[in-house]
Amino acid sequence: MARGNDGNLMQHAIEAKLISQLVTDRGLHLITTHSMAPFEPLDPRKKTAQHQARSVHWWERAQAEEQADEPCVVNAYRGTRQRVPDMYPNTAEIAAELAGRGNLQGQLIEICPEKCKRLNEAWANTEVGVVEGSWRDNPLDSLPEGLDRPWLLSLDPMSYVPEHNKDDDRFHPDDFNLLATAMERLCATQRPGAMGLFCYSMRPAVQEAFRRAADD
Repeated sequence: MARGNDGNLMQHAIEAKLISQLVTDRGLHLITTHSMAPFEPLDPRKKTAQHQARSVHWWERAQAEEQADEPCVVNAYRGTRQRVPDMYPNTAEIAAELAGRGNLQGQLIEICPEKCKRLNEAWANTEVGVVEGSWRDNPLDSLPEGLDRPWLLSLDPMSYVPEHNKDDDRFHPDDFNLLATAMERLCATQRPGAMGLFCYSMRPAVQEAFRRAADD
């Protein structure tokens, strides 16, 4: 478990590693939900110095000279910080640094109109489209039937809420069925791929409810 900027770092570290392993000379098909704007402010945290150090260490290391043993996420941060030094990148910008913006295709799903506007500006004249609206309504029926490249599906809801099923920014039990449909469609392409579902505020009771729903 990780919180705040630490949670963002953990998510980006996993995604960066997957992107680096999946991408080929044909590129990568990327699908993200809860996509965020290309860059957003860092979360101001009131934590101990130890908590701060976990995220700040790698964030600041991206400003230093490249080293041979660096995680993939540091290389991605180095590129994004050269463009936007003090704001946090979204998953698509991580992918752009590691795979090349012109080597990506796919969909970025985001419900906020202002964030969609900024996404459209960032991805104009590319094969990456921006879908404004709920991920529950849009992405699953528009997945490609055939792919010439590996894929990554990344979901970034705020948290898991087992008590109800609403069309909001959380992940709910009924969403597992939608996710399963997407995975069946993507796996049917017979291309290598990976899926990441990143939920925050996963307290022990919530973790147990999540596992039960996933098993069902």
